[in-house]
Amino acid sequence: MEEDLRSAVLNSETSVAFQPSVSLETGKIVALEAFARWSRDGKGQVPTIDFIRSAEELGVLHQLGRQVLE
Repeated sequence: MEEDLRSAVLNSETSVAFQPSVSLETGKIVALEAFARWSRDGKGQVPTIDFIRSAEELGVLHQLGRQVLE
């Protein structure tokens, strides 16, 4: 998995999903959270907790974070 993840981050093959935070008082969206997503070729969606930990160990977490912000 490590080499696939390194390649995915270096080649910007990850995606971003947004989750709204809604005010219980007004029902309006007050914020958004951005989550990195990675769909591994032939294996499907990788749980975030698994690949974030690996990205940190591989030294590509900073680059992944930049991609999410972009």
